[in-house]
Amino acid sequence: MRLFFHINYFTEWGEYLEIELIDNTLQGSTERHRIPMSYSDDGEWHASYATRGSSCNLQYRYHFERPGFSLPEAGELRLINLRDSVAEEIRIRDFWRPRHDINGILTSRPFINVFAENVKSSFRKAKPGKLLLSVAAPIVKEGYVVAVAGNQKQLGSWNHSKPLAMKAAPNGIWQAEIDLAKIEEPLQYKYCFYHKKNKHLEFWEVGNDRTIPNLSSLDAAQGFMLNDTPFRYGHNWKGTGVAIPVFSLRSEDGFGVGEFNDLKPLADWCAMTGMKMIQILPVNETVASHSWLDSYPYKAISVIALHPMYLNIEKLGNF
Repeated sequence: MRLFFHINYFTEWGEYLEIELIDNTLQGSTERHRIPMSYSDDGEWHASYATRGSSCNLQYRYHFERPGFSLPEAGELRLINLRDSVAEEIRIRDFWRPRHDINGILTSRPFINVFAENVKSSFRKAKPGKLLLSVAAPIVKEGYVVAVAGNQKQLGSWNHSKPLAMKAAPNGIWQAEIDLAKIEEPLQYKYCFYHKKNKHLEFWEVGNDRTIPNLSSLDAAQGFMLNDTPFRYGHNWKGTGVAIPVFSLRSEDGFGVGEFNDLKPLADWCAMTGMKMIQILPVNETVASHSWLDSYPYKAISVIALHPMYLNIEKLGNF
């Protein structure tokens, strides 16, 4: 199988893009590659990679390169599911994920593990003659799914009750498959929140309609993946929370100085009251002078070692 990667990114003389690839096989072996991309025009970069017959998935990310400097795009490694794929060629269109973008934070591990839907299924496979749409939308209200509505019959023809519901994938990604043979150009669409029980579109993403040009020129024998720009919420995510040092926590099982164990009832209380986040002061080891100066939490002597004061003696076990 051969994969063709496409991304638009404007550079200056001497700068270029590379793809970092991790090819994982069914037997558990892994191959790592760094492939320089070729430039065509108007910011378009492209590269290709031939997978092994035993490949089950491919992880990858883009890197911005210039002499003496390398910058990976933000976010987790992208993933293409190749297990039992029947497509001989797949074309992938990506968009660069800037590190300053708020979506890079929303799709980071703390948000994905806590707020995104707990998904056990894998990413969908690209199929010949099909367009696999993927969009990052990690913050979705309970009872809702992300859907795509547009000017095509299979997208509901802009009918609020008939959008194409997307399926949740890992890392806050939502995916849907479109049959290219049934597309009447131009393809126009937007993402939205769809209530599963009431079967009604509830919230449109902000901004203009999205479009995909020149679909009629695509080869029906190939599979196509569009990893779209993130869901446009129109506002930054906000969540209530509490900020407190660990040394200010008190519990019946503690020694009166605050302990890591005290964070568990604090988290339970925050969940019960509807809070979303807990902020604490640093808990790194600070003992350097064996004086009162060591009590300053920002005077850490290690980025790895935790302060022993916060340990619960009874939980340490037997010596």
